Amino acid sequence: MLKKQVILCLLLIMQLIILPVAYPSSLDDLIKSDMSANSGAAQNSKESPFLLLCKAHIAGQLIAENLTVDYRHKTVNGIPAKISETEIDWTIKKVDASFGVKKIFHNKLNRLAGTYNTWEEGVMYGSPPPTYICEKAPKPKF
Repeated sequence: MLKKQVILCLLLIMQLIILPVAYPSSLDDLIKSDMSANSGAAQNSKESPFLLLCKAHIAGQLIAENLTVDYRHKTVNGIPAKISETEIDWTIKKVDASFGVKKIFHNKLNRLAGTYNTWEEGVMYGSPPPTYICEKAPKPKF
């Protein structure tokens, strides 16, 4: 009698725990559910990484810069960045090959306005540094 009660209890537990889980009925269902889960993850990571094309007119010339933003790894062009809902900030440290002088460049992307500014620390500019207008880069033309 005790064995029968134990078996009934185990069956009841299995019904409560195992059966409510929805198992895919076929390989196609499994693939579809995995693809939909991955597409949600891509949207949550904001389609990371992606390429921005930023343009500005400097001294009468159109200048374009490409920036690769990776939300998941918190980088811009592979450089660590501080990312908030409204801005992306990062700093580039370089050594001038001609003079051996260390240079620090500050970079700021305004995510709301779609603008990008970059400036060198310690430099006195005669006019404000240019503001680039950025948008997600289109597909390559060739």
